[in-house]
Amino acid sequence: MNFLKSKKLIAVILITLFAAMVAFAQEQGQGEQKEREVDVVKNRDGSYSTTRFDEAERPDDSYLAKDHAFDIVPYQQRRNLEYLYHLKIIVANFSDQGWEEDYQKCYDGYKKAMHYFYRKNYIYARLDFDLNLKDLKELLRKVADFYKEQATDMLDECVDLVLAAHMDEVRRSDPEKNTALFKAQNRLRIAYNLFDVAENMVIDKHYYPAVIQFRMAKAYCVRMMEDFAKPDELDELKEKYKVIKADSMNRIYKPAPEKVPVPQED
Repeated sequence: MNFLKSKKLIAVILITLFAAMVAFAQEQGQGEQKEREVDVVKNRDGSYSTTRFDEAERPDDSYLAKDHAFDIVPYQQRRNLEYLYHLKIIVANFSDQGWEEDYQKCYDGYKKAMHYFYRKNYIYARLDFDLNLKDLKELLRKVADFYKEQATDMLDECVDLVLAAHMDEVRRSDPEKNTALFKAQNRLRIAYNLFDVAENMVIDKHYYPAVIQFRMAKAYCVRMMEDFAKPDELDELKEKYKVIKADSMNRIYKPAPEKVPVPQED
């Protein structure tokens, strides 16, 4: 009898503790939500009150402003997400550049804007997407400068290879090798054209397309180097440019697994 009473008492204590933990978690979650939303509150008339701005700087929340924000915010959301995704790959591939903190700022800014977007608060979603875009562009500017430096070194190396090929009398007299040289020169021209376009985009502060153009220029350089490499040099060349090749295809570099799983038939 005493044993049964003890079991019931323990069960009651456990249930009470579980209920208290659930209540505490809910209270904490509500507290975090209030802390996150306290800077903007929607009023009954559809306007917004905010601690982020005084009345001289508070964004226009008239009907026309909301209608315009409703039209533009979906585009902002897709554009910023595209930039953020590409930056995720770039930051992972070139972790030695120390861009993680900048990327996290961009990620958090996008997340904050999405909070307003999903709650259909398009006025403040538009505002925060604009702020997020500034952070994204600043990081893209840093990436563009880094890519430009990489592409410049690779183009110089390619020019040296082409010049050395022109000075090789054996290659000049071999029609097959002459064709390969012509192909390499065409790739080098394309790489330089892409590089020039990217430079102009940087001048105009169009950093995202500039990054894409620099990527393509580097990809053409790698392909040209691989065509020129001797069989005993190819493995070393691939090792040297493995991250750049993966990055040019918008992939995070990872070594090949030791064993590839074979699908089993049912």
